[in-house]
Amino acid sequence: VDDMNNSWSHYRANPDAQQFSPLNQIDTSNVHLLKPIWEFHTGDTATRSTIECNPIIIDNMMYITSPTNQLIALHAASGKEVWRFVPGQIGGINRGVTFHKGKIFFSAGHYLYSIQAHTGNLIQTFGGEGKIDLRENLGKDTSKISISLTTPGVIYKQLLIMGSATGEGYE
Repeated sequence: VDDMNNSWSHYRANPDAQQFSPLNQIDTSNVHLLKPIWEFHTGDTATRSTIECNPIIIDNMMYITSPTNQLIALHAASGKEVWRFVPGQIGGINRGVTFHKGKIFFSAGHYLYSIQAHTGNLIQTFGGEGKIDLRENLGKDTSKISISLTTPGVIYKQLLIMGSATGEGYE
């Protein structure tokens, strides 16, 4: 948790992906005293799915992705669900989300979504009705193109920079 604003605001903690908290209340002498204060079940019933999300916490709101690629906002202190966004395409791997100026950037399949962090609503001015199809404008028939975003991006100035996974075939 970031000392300055009590958050874990980036994938893997901070822009440098250090996966480290400077808080020192817990150490090897007392870690055995820790007990869960809440747990959350996503409700996913897919038999072939994994949860690979690194949650982020902004202003006491935790944002997670489920094994079937639903984006869920939880009250961080209580674990209570605040809202849930279910994209049109379910399934695949998602390791988390990117937060920037009240927006959550979230990927599912070949779509990148922009979602209002407090409400879970699509930001209609982003792309086409709140999402971008990453296969568009590639200059070829995209019906056979496989592309997905599995890891959250980073914000640099006003750019969202993301890596992608593509198919391994020659087509």
